[in-house]
Amino acid sequence: MSPDELDDWSDDGFDDNAGFDAQAGRADGKTDTIKPESILDVPVRAVIQAGRTRLPLRTLLRLTKGSLVELDRSVDEPMDVLINGALVARGEVVVVNGEYALRIVRIFDTDSDSGA
Repeated sequence: MSPDELDDWSDDGFDDNAGFDAQAGRADGKTDTIKPESILDVPVRAVIQAGRTRLPLRTLLRLTKGSLVELDRSVDEPMDVLINGALVARGEVVVVNGEYALRIVRIFDTDSDSGA
């Protein structure tokens, strides 16, 4: 997925909250709400992003095994954690039992923190 596609993949042109009322009124005057535990197993797309770059198509087509693609981040900068396209955290790459993992070093308040 290209950097531009990553920026745009969750922007489908629809307002996800249009017409949504978290507490819909019922005819009997009571309200129904969604209990958080009822949606905890809904899958979300998690992306760990090491960095970005822009490549002309000519350069992209010339990539071969062993080619290097430089990213816009230094090795000591934390990686971004995106959930459904939204930046929610940053973390450091670690190795656990021979596999990559991410140690979360910062979590963003999605209501007020831009993450920048």
